[in-house]
Amino acid sequence: MISKEFKKFELDYNNYFLKKIEKIKDKYPEITNKSRRTGKALKNICFFIWYYAQEEDNRTIDLLLKSSILVSAQDNFYDNINISYKEKERFYYAFEEVIKGKKNKILNQNKQFKELISLWEEIRNEAKKSQNYLYKYWQEKSLDMTKSMLLEDSMIKNNKISFNEYMKIAVNTVGIIFVWSNYFLNKHMLKEDLKKIDPILIIGAEVSRLSNDLASYRRIKKELNAVTLIDKKYPKNYIVNLVKRLDNKFNRDLLKIKIDISVKKTIKSSVDFLVNFYKNSDFS
Repeated sequence: MISKEFKKFELDYNNYFLKKIEKIKDKYPEITNKSRRTGKALKNICFFIWYYAQEEDNRTIDLLLKSSILVSAQDNFYDNINISYKEKERFYYAFEEVIKGKKNKILNQNKQFKELISLWEEIRNEAKKSQNYLYKYWQEKSLDMTKSMLLEDSMIKNNKISFNEYMKIAVNTVGIIFVWSNYFLNKHMLKEDLKKIDPILIIGAEVSRLSNDLASYRRIKKELNAVTLIDKKYPKNYIVNLVKRLDNKFNRDLLKIKIDISVKKTIKSSVDFLVNFYKNSDFS
């Protein structure tokens, strides 16, 4: 028998979160097409945001949804082996113009390219409404993520890359730090609080990335990821134990830092969700 609580959840979730997803799909039909990885992941993305941010206001949830969809869609673009490096580089320069607030005329590009740039413009316009230091923080994290996605394309072809070199790039390509930068825009985070939490966010991103790579390793054992780069007898066990150690440090450091409790709760919940999700799925 379905409980009243579940019925209420289903009604609220369908009427609020899933309706927001439908609006984004209508506006960006190409990058959210059901044949694309992002289109297939939309319900997972939606549930992820609901899980850790359901109590946030409308603007914050909108930014979290759009930024999470952007991460997935842009990762899909950069992972596509049929798109040349030159085209990926061209996208990076177009993106760079957008987040600096410059007008960019996109000529002779396909719908995927154009919709990604349009979504960047939409998110940037929201980011600009925040205080200047928060906007600059957002710009920095946007650049870190997209530059890393471009670098990752050439990194995949480099068989000599070390685990540490890989992680320097992969910690940004997972996109969670960029998503958090959108979350902070409407939370009135102090400049000193951003400095305090930044090293902790990196650890949280490492935990998320490594958890993602464990899921990828289950699916394709020969694919370049953190597990295949470990030169040990039992590389999977090494990464599993590393995730546990980093996750413990992340939680300890987050607990000690003196910032708004609700922000700490949201950051922790988002990492906990990803760790548990990746144990059973490949949410790439």
